[in-house]
Amino acid sequence: MKKPDVMEYPYNVKDIVLDKASMSLIDLVNQRQIRESQVNSILSKLKQGCHFDSMFVVNVNNGTKRIRVLDGGHRTEALKKFFEKKPDAKVRVSMAVYNDLTETEERQVFTKWNLGVKQSVDDFIKSYKVEIPEYETMIEELPVSIYGSKNKLKLRFVVDAYLSSKTNPYSGGCGYTRLQWLSVLKNIDYDNIQSMKDTVKIMNTIFNPKDIDDFTRLTAFKFSNFKSVYRLIDVNKVLLGKNYVIKRMSKILFNHPIMEQYRAGHRQGTVESFHVYKKLLNDGVEHKFK
Repeated sequence: MKKPDVMEYPYNVKDIVLDKASMSLIDLVNQRQIRESQVNSILSKLKQGCHFDSMFVVNVNNGTKRIRVLDGGHRTEALKKFFEKKPDAKVRVSMAVYNDLTETEERQVFTKWNLGVKQSVDDFIKSYKVEIPEYETMIEELPVSIYGSKNKLKLRFVVDAYLSSKTNPYSGGCGYTRLQWLSVLKNIDYDNIQSMKDTVKIMNTIFNPKDIDDFTRLTAFKFSNFKSVYRLIDVNKVLLGKNYVIKRMSKILFNHPIMEQYRAGHRQGTVESFHVYKKLLNDGVEHKFK
């Protein structure tokens, strides 16, 4: 009787010894956000002589011989720091080695190896950013990055505010899955980006008059506040004119204590804050915010 064929791995498992010199051959590609606390935790264990006991997933370019790390970013960063402190040290590691994968195949392999690991929407967007036609334009034209920072809003945060501002009645957010987000971002065009840029600029004029760099700490740029105020600006900058919107919102909402209630929040809080702010803006005036 013929033995059944054995399904083989699409990669080879190899043990290699890494040192300070060999780390120069290693590249990190399409990595999720590197968390310094996790890097330092691995580094601390390495200093104590404890191995991290987990396999790297890599793609080796047979032409350049460079090792492209698909899964193992935190371990790679920890090893770099470890060898800086102990330049004569050597560490044996195990690698699942793929060969000559395209960038698309690299992303597919990363997703496959992380099926059991919770991957954030932002990690997913970072992995597939090369498939988003206007990604670089968004990063250049808007004060955004994938994960956000002290002086950058989260990319998904701004796009969500833009898209939800088109909903009627106002939804407060879109609530997309990872794949839906990728599809949405692929369809963002230059005109959409310019509209977002204009609205965020108006918002900055109103709520960041001193033009501080770390503006994302300001109350108006926090979750519910940002989205609801974005909606009020985005629609009414056309209906009422930019000058009126800036003048009225600066007078009524800038430094208003009620905005502290909506610094953190959710979609329900966003919708609630939208109606609260609209009522404040419309009290006692002829020109009404929609």
